[in-house]
Amino acid sequence: MDASAILVKIAGLVLFFFTARSVYRHFKARAAKRGKPKPSDNKPEQSKVEHALNTFLLYAWFVFMTALSLGMVVNN
Repeated sequence: MDASAILVKIAGLVLFFFTARSVYRHFKARAAKRGKPKPSDNKPEQSKVEHALNTFLLYAWFVFMTALSLGMVVNN
């Protein structure tokens, strides 16, 4: 195995680690937020459509980064 393939595998593992950490932190924050009552401050709430689109985009990004990082490890 040449040096470039080893570097790509290491980069893929690092990307996978940070993606897995982000997914874990996201679900941990969602679970913590579920149990807390909503604060009554003057921030405007996000609309349901905007929330759904943002959530879809976030999960699509998580899937893309997982596939990319694992592809870097497996295919090289």
